[in-house]
Amino acid sequence: MRRTWGMIAAVILITVVCFGVTARAGLKVGTGKVEITPELGCYLGGYYIASDTAKSVHDPLYARVIALNQGGKTVVLVQLDLVIMSGVMGTEIKDQVKERLGIPPEDVSITVIHTHTGPEGYYPEFGKYPKKNDPVMRKKIVDETTAAIEQAVKGMVPAKAGTVVIDLKGFSHNRHDPDGPVDPRGILLIAKDMKGKVIGGFLNFASHPTVVPVEQLKISADWPGVFTAELEKKTNGGAFLFLQSASGNISPAGMSGNDGWEEAADFGTRLAKTVSSKFDSVKVTSDFPVDARMQPVEFPVRKMKTVMEFAKGVNKRIEEINASNMSDDEKNLQIRWLRDRVGIENFMQPIIKTMSRAKGGVTHTWVQAMRLGDTMLIAFPGEAIAEYAIRAREDFAPTKLAVLGYTNDHLGYLTNQKVYEEGGYEAGMSLVYPEAVESMYDQVEALAREMTPAKETTKKKK
Repeated sequence: MRRTWGMIAAVILITVVCFGVTARAGLKVGTGKVEITPELGCYLGGYYIASDTAKSVHDPLYARVIALNQGGKTVVLVQLDLVIMSGVMGTEIKDQVKERLGIPPEDVSITVIHTHTGPEGYYPEFGKYPKKNDPVMRKKIVDETTAAIEQAVKGMVPAKAGTVVIDLKGFSHNRHDPDGPVDPRGILLIAKDMKGKVIGGFLNFASHPTVVPVEQLKISADWPGVFTAELEKKTNGGAFLFLQSASGNISPAGMSGNDGWEEAADFGTRLAKTVSSKFDSVKVTSDFPVDARMQPVEFPVRKMKTVMEFAKGVNKRIEEINASNMSDDEKNLQIRWLRDRVGIENFMQPIIKTMSRAKGGVTHTWVQAMRLGDTMLIAFPGEAIAEYAIRAREDFAPTKLAVLGYTNDHLGYLTNQKVYEEGGYEAGMSLVYPEAVESMYDQVEALAREMTPAKETTKKKK
């Protein structure tokens, strides 16, 4: 009898173990892609000074999606070919996804590529920042993005996935400071079906899409449109996403061509060739845990008082710079930074007063983190500068880390105290102070560490 019960217990144990392995190994992946190109007549969102509307479409804009499910948990990553992410629009998309698919908002991440030749007008919470608010356009983007997510989730198939860190040195430079830091690392995710065919993926990398000529007033996804189209030639009909990183002060480098269109094509094609050459280096597995966290946060909005205080001290600082032992080029750069911040803040302050999101002197947003296999992901609601990506990768080492900017919302540039004090366009174009960005960093780091595998958890560097 004891032997019989022992055999039964062994069978039960084997069944439980096997079931556990099967549950962990049940990764499913799906992708979706739906066009979101707006009607002509919209202004281009990246160039507020452009006084005329778009005249033609150079290349279509898309919503691209990759959905991953394991152990009953589904996470969704979305790429939109737009300039900034509207928190209002993002909430509308996530509400539809929850209603139709049962996926909660914290498990959906929506990132824009930041193309400056995409439309404006779909972000009502920014008051008069869009020259023309267009609720019809916003509804179209919401519906089509939701359709792309639905396509990805309903099309999930058994799959394997993996990530790898790739070196993309030479593809970017610091546009704020020629001698400033650059994060040349990219995170590449590849998903394959059970037959070994690539069915989708993404690249997370930092570089501003400001290459194509705005004066021609053509709607375009800029170089990311070329890049994603090239990679999708290798995904057997699946979508390949470009998830913009902390590119607040980072622009493309090494381009060639007779005009901006040729340069964008050159850059996108070369980057795609380099990235696709790394596909075989990605070790894929069906044991690919996914998870997500999201947290609402609120911060004080910048006030006119601090703008005026900075402006009053500029002349004295210029005198000090001119009296220093700096080279003429260094002097001119630092003086330009000071004047740029004053000019941009004076431009922004009247507009901030029209923003519904800034009423009461406080703005609300979210930070988000995800786990994708052995890789962590943190997301900032705006144009984080490269320093934050570099810092985060060091803090999380040896864990692989993807850093997303322009995700779920937009607070403008997210700079540190150093850049804020020295000035520049990036220092002035923001709703919040550097203290808010530090708080964001601490909170999103905490969310990510909740999901970081125990053996990979590292102590935060001071």
